[in-house]
Amino acid sequence: MKSMNTLILKMGMLYKLVCFKLRIQRILKETEIHLLISMNPDGFETTKEGECSPDANKLGRANANLKDLNRDFPDQFRDAAQTSFEKLLKNRQPETQNVMKWIKYNDFVLSANLHALAVVASYPFDSVPPEIG
Repeated sequence: MKSMNTLILKMGMLYKLVCFKLRIQRILKETEIHLLISMNPDGFETTKEGECSPDANKLGRANANLKDLNRDFPDQFRDAAQTSFEKLLKNRQPETQNVMKWIKYNDFVLSANLHALAVVASYPFDSVPPEIG
């Protein structure tokens, strides 16, 4: 009887493994995955590993135009509610414009990022209303 129970247990585990594998395959087949390897290849190329600084005047933070791309996006309270998307794109860096268009024209459900491999939680529109801030 013990060997029969072991066989049933192993068959159950195998069934669960096959179901899990099929579920993973379905997710991969039905999920549209986008990868943005680097929003700032200029900054990446100008610095050595481990030398990137949060100071916009130091290597690694700015793009080739010496602009901090992290600070180039529109503010949801000051900018976004008051103007059209085309006006929001104006006077922004090409990298920022391209990411803004990419986000606007793709219905992303979930996203994740590695911010210079730091432990950072980034949220879209992570500012606060002027009356609160």
